[in-house]
Amino acid sequence: MPVAFVAGLSSLIGLFVNTTVALLIQWFCSGTGQKSTADVQRLIDDVILHEDFKAEDLQGVNLARELKKLDTFESSLEDQGWKKGSVKISVPCPKKKVAESKAVEFEIEGLLYRDLTTVIKNACQDEATMDSFHATPFKEMWKPSDNASPIRLYGEAYTSDEMISAYEEVQNIPPHPDYPDAENVVIELAPYSDATLLAQFGTAFLWPVYIYFGNLSKYVRSQPSSHAAHHTAYFPSLPDSFSDWYRETFGIVPSEATITHCKRELIQALWLLILSAPDFVQAYQYGIFICFADQVIRRVFPRFFAYMADYPEKVLLACIWNLGACPCPRCLIKIGYIQGLGTTVDGQRRAKLRTCDRRYKAKIEIARKIIYKNGYVINSKAVNRVIGSESWTPTRSAFVSVLSQFGLNFFSLFVVDLMHEFELGVWKAVLTHLIRILYTQGAEVIAEFDRR
Repeated sequence: MPVAFVAGLSSLIGLFVNTTVALLIQWFCSGTGQKSTADVQRLIDDVILHEDFKAEDLQGVNLARELKKLDTFESSLEDQGWKKGSVKISVPCPKKKVAESKAVEFEIEGLLYRDLTTVIKNACQDEATMDSFHATPFKEMWKPSDNASPIRLYGEAYTSDEMISAYEEVQNIPPHPDYPDAENVVIELAPYSDATLLAQFGTAFLWPVYIYFGNLSKYVRSQPSSHAAHHTAYFPSLPDSFSDWYRETFGIVPSEATITHCKRELIQALWLLILSAPDFVQAYQYGIFICFADQVIRRVFPRFFAYMADYPEKVLLACIWNLGACPCPRCLIKIGYIQGLGTTVDGQRRAKLRTCDRRYKAKIEIARKIIYKNGYVINSKAVNRVIGSESWTPTRSAFVSVLSQFGLNFFSLFVVDLMHEFELGVWKAVLTHLIRILYTQGAEVIAEFDRR
């Protein structure tokens, strides 16, 4: 037990530089013991030494009462650019055969989200990251020596061929008469979402959506202190009342397939609410003028380059079956061929990519007609005959519905998830296998491995 915990204040004053420090250390060493030195240092630097901190303001303050005010904080979210909305999803029922436009709808209220145009403006006007914000892409080269040929380096989104191609494309758009000298620039949007369990015990969770910007270096984006992850929305969950509502409405209990279908519809409905905002569609097609933090007005064209998520969320967003006949959200490789990963023929099999063309859209519409108008269940053979060979689900993608008309192939956005698909998957399996090999070589080899 630390001396500061058992000693009285009078004995501590002479040990430290002054009474204030002695009081602070006595508080630090008492109580639950869960306080860290870093926490106390932040208390000193960020609170006590803050220019607006006044000790006399703490007179009569009840901390418990003040903390309760956070419960009403949601009412002020609108002042921070947040919106509260609702969506309706069409609910199918085998007993009720009607066209989808006449199907019974279930409304989900209280959705929290922000306008993408607001998020983009905040990122472009952020003075803290302006020095690292690249509005103009370029090729990065390296010469090992004076006599060597330059080598192209890859590693940042703003030095990629795709970013350069998008930048060159928007240069062909005629200038706007109001700002004829404004530079046309591409803002690379990279959404990230991941369901987060809030407690070790219980089922409470949040499902936040963040927007990263590829115009920033990955080294800046990965620093929490840079605040480069822009909070954009919360994915909702289908409320517990849905099953009761379904039974009261249709007289039967919803099947597991129906509940899963409605969950997919709900996620896409939220993205549709965000993407179909007139301001964002206008910005995507014609650009939006923003005065950046460097006081230069530029014409900004938002573009999606990547969507970062783990496999279950990729499946949900790409509207495909989990580990179905074609389990990849990017290509149409069959599940039986995955064991050939890394072989020459594997590259040929993966060359057939998923696209949001007319054929794909027609299949989804046919499947939905079979479900709603003809009264078939979601996972019936009739539906599977139409979309099962490529593992599609009968759900319209919001990205396809809104942005495919502008040339976006949404399925190309799903990039490799290094943490889940490599570090916790491939690399962990390789390391485990290598350790097994070492064990066959004897204790000396294992001891050398541990030493290294």
